[in-house]
Amino acid sequence: MSEYAVFSALISFITRDVRGKLESEHFQLSGDDSPLKNTWEEFCAQVQGDESLYWGAYLDHIRTYMIITYRSLDSEQRHILNQETDSFHQFCFEEEANDIAPIYEDEIVDMLMSFLQLEADNYESSSLTAYKYYLDEDEDEDEDEDEDIVTSSIDDFKAEKINTILILGELAIRQDCVTFYDWGERVIRMCSKIGFPIEQAPNLLTHVYSMYYEYTGLDYLAGKRTQLTDLDTVRFVDVSALTSSVLR
Repeated sequence: MSEYAVFSALISFITRDVRGKLESEHFQLSGDDSPLKNTWEEFCAQVQGDESLYWGAYLDHIRTYMIITYRSLDSEQRHILNQETDSFHQFCFEEEANDIAPIYEDEIVDMLMSFLQLEADNYESSSLTAYKYYLDEDEDEDEDEDEDIVTSSIDDFKAEKINTILILGELAIRQDCVTFYDWGERVIRMCSKIGFPIEQAPNLLTHVYSMYYEYTGLDYLAGKRTQLTDLDTVRFVDVSALTSSVLR
């Protein structure tokens, strides 16, 4: 295996190990009602968007994990990483060929943090997407509390109808639109805002709402269970008429 392949494998191992640690914990600094699942997603949200007041704390915390993982490597693996630092290249240029270069740990950790941030910048999940919509809604709340919702970034979900309704449905339920009529009205408005052809799939509203009704493990349904419309009643709602009324 070439040195570059070994280097790439080491980067993959280290970032995967640190990411795994972050995915196993949740600081909840974005709020108890945040859709973000763990510290890794909170980190990704800040890399992809605006840094929070706690950005420095996140970096210090993650850097600690990075140092621990780096120091678990053997000397040969550390040397391979060391060879990719600017200081090592400068040392080789200035010193004699038989001199032994020091290990530039701080620079190595900085490099590893850069690779982790690159991975965080490319990370995607439905919960991270939902969090971005919450931020957009909070920014527009003073202008139109009832109508503000989502930005063009949800376009990625347009091709997947069921995913779109699921995500918008979760947003509506989190906003206490829990009766089927109010919930459906809210989701239809959101679909209209993003240009999603809800009129082509009204049956998805009933299907998704039924999923929420039958699944009681969702945290955001806690305390709202009794407000959900009974499924025997839901089937009598004319969703097409509701859609036409909202889109009129």
